[in-house]
Amino acid sequence: MYRGGKIAQDLKENPSTQDIPIVFLTALVTKDEVPQDKFIAGHPFVSKPVNTDELIKVIEENIKKESA
Repeated sequence: MYRGGKIAQDLKENPSTQDIPIVFLTALVTKDEVPQDKFIAGHPFVSKPVNTDELIKVIEENIKKESA
């Protein structure tokens, strides 16, 4: 069974997918349990429940970071 960290690692090791920005969306922890400035396997994550604006913001920030 694949987990998110393994999939992210596989994507980053493959030349055809290594430049794809990754953001994890997780239900394993809630916003109250972990600050949102933490990372999973070196990638930003958003905890559920999440609103659309928050998710879009994290995605946009990650795209800018990856393209810089």
